[in-house]
Amino acid sequence: MPLSRTKKPAKPAPIPLYVQINANQPEVYWMTPAVWKAAARRHPALAKRVKPVFAMDKAPDLAALARAEIVFSGSKVDRAVIGGTARNMKWLHVTAAGVEGLMPLNWLPKGAVVTNASGVHGPKAGEFAMMALLMLNDQMPLHIDDQKARRWNSAFSSPIAGKTVVIVGVGAIGAECARRAKQLDLKVIGVRRGGKPVRHVDRMIKPAQLHKVLPQADFLIVVTPLTPETRGMIGARELALLKPTAGLINTGRGPVVDYEALAAALRADRLAGAILDVFEPEPLPPDSPLWTTPRLLITPHVSSDDPGAYAARCCDVFFQNLAAYLRGRPLPTQVCGELGY
Repeated sequence: MPLSRTKKPAKPAPIPLYVQINANQPEVYWMTPAVWKAAARRHPALAKRVKPVFAMDKAPDLAALARAEIVFSGSKVDRAVIGGTARNMKWLHVTAAGVEGLMPLNWLPKGAVVTNASGVHGPKAGEFAMMALLMLNDQMPLHIDDQKARRWNSAFSSPIAGKTVVIVGVGAIGAECARRAKQLDLKVIGVRRGGKPVRHVDRMIKPAQLHKVLPQADFLIVVTPLTPETRGMIGARELALLKPTAGLINTGRGPVVDYEALAAALRADRLAGAILDVFEPEPLPPDSPLWTTPRLLITPHVSSDDPGAYAARCCDVFFQNLAAYLRGRPLPTQVCGELGY
């Protein structure tokens, strides 16, 4: 009697994946087929579970988008095209940490979830924060102003060790900023919505307690996402609570800080210096008064993106989420529509 053979279970069909590339962004951010292939070699089993189609946002493949179960998009999401075409989409992944431009999420197909690239910016952002802390401590904004004015001004600075930094927003980037701050022997006070302790933060508080700690700050780092709750969080009242010798760093989102009030504080010598990397709008218009504000350094939103590894790291975050998606588990970087991040 012939032996019966057990049939192997059929392999699941690859999941249709639509990869949108933003043409108006620098190429270092593009999720190209070459970047994908390199990531697939790092995650071979997961890569086999999806079938990608690549398209530029200026020339979308509407048929492929309509079939897609997963959409992997650059940070600029065309809500009209994706929301109106990707009716089978169950998951949208974006290559950015900030997702305020997607809110509210009612334009998505019912039940669809969104993930972001939380964690991808940490290494570069922490390094930038460390540099900015040292620049503010050594009054480099003042020295740069003096150089432009050809003015010899011997302004001396004490060592940074032992001073206090308040970090508003202790997520992935804020935690890395805290780690770097401890390398400088700073005391770190963190401000986090839930108040949960984080390594390298000496004291964690909730936003309601912010006013109590601002007078202690020698440096204030703002890295919180932009939500209805955080818009204008650092205004004239908060800036007035800082020491006149304090410095401010904003690498989160421009509207979290009242820049008009900040410029007024700098012009009135009520704040020692500031380093800003984020604005609204971007690019910062040539006629903005911020360009001529004293003791203010402006960088064009470059604090956290590594041109050599950004796209690759974004792919790794996607595959991390894909592993959970295939198992029916919560996605590690899933965005909460109610919280806005």
